[in-house]
Amino acid sequence: SLSSDAVWSVFEDGEGLLWVGTDGGGLNRLDPATGRFSYWMNKSGDPASLSDNAVQCMVEDSGGALWLGTYNGLCRMDRRTGRFARYMEDGPRAKGLSDNRVYALCNDPAGRLWVGTHRGVDRLDPAGDRLVPGLQPAQVIAGAGTLPVFVVVSDGPDALWVGTSGEGLIHYRTGTGEIRTPP
Repeated sequence: SLSSDAVWSVFEDGEGLLWVGTDGGGLNRLDPATGRFSYWMNKSGDPASLSDNAVQCMVEDSGGALWLGTYNGLCRMDRRTGRFARYMEDGPRAKGLSDNRVYALCNDPAGRLWVGTHRGVDRLDPAGDRLVPGLQPAQVIAGAGTLPVFVVVSDGPDALWVGTSGEGLIHYRTGTGEIRTPP
């Protein structure tokens, strides 16, 4: 059975496995052929474990890697080993994340990973294996320190729809940085 009945995200991968992100129970995987669950959770002192047991969102990239957004950073799972690479805002694993609270993940048609956080949207730079700023709070509200982004949806190769808490819906042109809000 599930490690927690508080389910925040569900994702079916390219192999037909069902991944379930929970609040407090970490990551669960259901194998439909056997009906059995496997679990991954944060292990204190183990930097290759899941960074937090609250898994808010997940997505599979074009290479088959599973990415997880948690309340304590972004994680990339190595499915072969069951270990996680962490992308954090600060500290020894700092990788340019604008905020450790990750609410949304999206792949665009160009294969770029976009990360919705409590302070805007970041983009993974695969060449540098770190995140770079995308849509940031000050672009939307002068002097703002936060821009909670709960939804990121690709709108073609160079645009995103961004759902926020407080600023509504934003159309963001990733190439030019242009933003607009629907009437």
